[in-house]
Amino acid sequence: MLAKHFDDLADNIIWNSRNNTKWDSISPNITQSYYECDNIITWEKATIALKATSNNNAA
Repeated sequence: MLAKHFDDLADNIIWNSRNNTKWDSISPNITQSYYECDNIITWEKATIALKATSNNNAA
């Protein structure tokens, strides 16, 4: 039963991540945007960030 549930989540067949009504009902008062997410990440910045992490692992 759980395996089917997680398979469905992985396949995104229920489309919850794209359902605006569902997300509005979960967090209707969120108005702040994360503008950093709109920034373009270059390969140079990505490699610098990876080199700065311990053993190439995220903290």
